[in-house]
Amino acid sequence: INPMINKNEFEAIRKDLVRLEELRETTIKISRLIINLSKQIIHNLHKNEVNEAEKLILEIKKHVKELPKTQNLNLGINFDAVQEYVEALGYYYIIKHNRLPTRKELNVDTVEYLSGLCDLTGELIRRITNSLINDDLKEALKIKNFISWIYNEFIHLDIHHGDLRKKSDMLRWNLEKAEDILLRAKGR
Repeated sequence: INPMINKNEFEAIRKDLVRLEELRETTIKISRLIINLSKQIIHNLHKNEVNEAEKLILEIKKHVKELPKTQNLNLGINFDAVQEYVEALGYYYIIKHNRLPTRKELNVDTVEYLSGLCDLTGELIRRITNSLINDDLKEALKIKNFISWIYNEFIHLDIHHGDLRKKSDMLRWNLEKAEDILLRAKGR
């Protein structure tokens, strides 16, 4: 027996590593499910199948609550899952309630929320295009205004987080794209 090493400490560490690995696997499984449900919600909303989206929203909210808080695991998938969740529910709130949900309503942190809003603008571009295909200029303008309002709030934020900085640049690009799409639509 080596008196310099505490065997009980290392046995506790072994147990902790097993627990962390189980937590990691659970996190990955739930995160993948959330990402998949987010995509289904957005797909249903693009097809104007709001009732189907609402059924999935009930399910996704349950899984988001189950998602372990895993700062010590250094996983990216759980962040990605919550960001996809924000994107999907943000899109739903705009379609159904004509507003963005709050962080509190979604029970997410600031960076996840802002990242999801940036991604949301890409789906809003798609909504603009679909609205114009259906000759609904009013809806297209309304959605462009949502992107503009989101962008106007972002320019007043002091963002230092690297990935979020890149996503906020994407938001600006999406606003320019929305304006360009509408300009071309008015010109035809």
